[in-house]
Amino acid sequence: MTATIIPDLPVFVVIAPLFVAFVLPTFARRMRLVEALVILVGILGFLGALYLASLVFAQKGSPLIYSLGGWQAPWGIELKAGNLGALFLLVVTGVSLPVSLFAKGNLAQEVGGKERSARFYV
Repeated sequence: MTATIIPDLPVFVVIAPLFVAFVLPTFARRMRLVEALVILVGILGFLGALYLASLVFAQKGSPLIYSLGGWQAPWGIELKAGNLGALFLLVVTGVSLPVSLFAKGNLAQEVGGKERSARFYV
């Protein structure tokens, strides 16, 4: 499993939170599922960013380049992960994971129980 996801890791770290944010409103009535999905994607995003940063920093200066759809840069979309981009991705995922963990308990206190909105988690 890990051998197949490692080449696609730069795209997975970007697409997974966007896909889950798109799907979350369909599970609006099941708040435990919404909370679990948010935390799961946060953990997977942080671990993916950590691994991506270790790959980028191990290359010593050359960015990690991923061509989407197999097309090269002039015609296709190219995703580059350099040192600064990997560092920012690591910081953003590292900050958003504790924030989402804290927001779960804080929202229950502020709103009161089952009246939580799924839009908050998006």
